[in-house]
Amino acid sequence: MTVSTSRLLYLGLHSEFGIAAWGISKFEIDKQLRPFQEKYDLPAKLWDSTLYDVIDDIHLVQASCIEKVMKALGQSYQTFHSKKGVLQLTLESRDWLNHPKLCSLVRKYWHRGHTRVNNQIILRAFDTQFDENGVVWLRFGGLEKGKAIKVPTTLPHEVTCQLRLIKRADRWEIHYTTNIQKSELKTEGLTIGCDRGYTEVYATSSNDGARLLGNN
Repeated sequence: MTVSTSRLLYLGLHSEFGIAAWGISKFEIDKQLRPFQEKYDLPAKLWDSTLYDVIDDIHLVQASCIEKVMKALGQSYQTFHSKKGVLQLTLESRDWLNHPKLCSLVRKYWHRGHTRVNNQIILRAFDTQFDENGVVWLRFGGLEKGKAIKVPTTLPHEVTCQLRLIKRADRWEIHYTTNIQKSELKTEGLTIGCDRGYTEVYATSSNDGARLLGNN
């Protein structure tokens, strides 16, 4: 397997988009770039997965900037659309470009990203299946049309969510999300409190360049 073409797409998108992706959905960006898909030599499914992942990352950094601008103006960032005020809706669109004060604040808090990611493949279209020995095999489309890649894994079960394959040294790691089992309600013993504060961390796969969102 190779990550070279995925890396080219990552680098190309991060170089071309940034402020240009502000207020534009990943689906609209996909429409703009789809005619030039051939230059990256990626299958359609791998193109979709990589493109959407990169744009989501760019939008996440933009959300961090919006939060800082709103804080500087004495307002709080809202996650629910019904609670968003005029300021946040303006910042989430491209209308802020018409307001010099907002432009100045965005320039202050916006940090244009240049990705160093060169070891990942994003998979949304794939199959996982147990064999007779209890090994989960992963199968997905390769760079050659009509030829699938099939590899054994150490996955404990079949998965259907998006996968992120990360190459470290001479091995591949499979990263995916999973539901956490809820604990049962205690019927005896002491009741303790729970701190509901949180900090969300945005970091690269090698744990560098972390960005903090939310409140500590």
